[in-house]
Amino acid sequence: MDITKDDIRAAVASGLLTEGQAADLTSLAQTRQGYRENLTGLDEPFELFRGFNEIFIVIGLSILFFGWMAMTFGLSFSGPTEISGSVLIMLGVLTCSGLALLGRYFILTRRMVAPAIALVAMTASALWQIGTGIAYLVGQEDAGYSAITFGTITLGLAVHYWYFRVPITTAAIALAGFGTLASVFVAGGVAAPDLDEFFRLSANGPFAITTVLCGLIALAIALRFDTSDP
Repeated sequence: MDITKDDIRAAVASGLLTEGQAADLTSLAQTRQGYRENLTGLDEPFELFRGFNEIFIVIGLSILFFGWMAMTFGLSFSGPTEISGSVLIMLGVLTCSGLALLGRYFILTRRMVAPAIALVAMTASALWQIGTGIAYLVGQEDAGYSAITFGTITLGLAVHYWYFRVPITTAAIALAGFGTLASVFVAGGVAAPDLDEFFRLSANGPFAITTVLCGLIALAIALRFDTSDP
């Protein structure tokens, strides 16, 4: 007797299997049947949503998150800047902690794709809140503010990727890292660039070279990640 996907779904619904175990079992069955080895061309199994329940979960998480962020920003700016900076850091850390708990459930236990992507974006926003608080405390504005916030997001997402291993996090880390470098250059006295200066090697300043170097590093990491994926 063959076990079908409906049987696996029923086992998950009854509590006999977790969704993570069901995903691993499905992957093993596909491998044994030669499904993945016989894919043609550049095709590969990819699922952004594994069901409408993921869409509703993302909507619910988004409503909860944006409501929380709107409320906490209103509270944090009700006092002096020094107090606001400390409150922003505290609230950002609290938000990141709550998102980490949600990540343990939706990413590590339920193995859901869409909620994982949404939680990465929400974590980046919470890290931006922490970076804003740090910038206010040390009295940084403009480029200095951007360097601190982008740097906070880069470091925080690196920790997030180390723990949860959500692949799209690497793209967010690359963008935030690039923003950190560009902001550091401007804070150090380099004239703020126009958009085309990031891509025109003949332009004055280090931005185009930084773009090329960061792009090559990101490409090398992406290729290494892709070739290590069985």
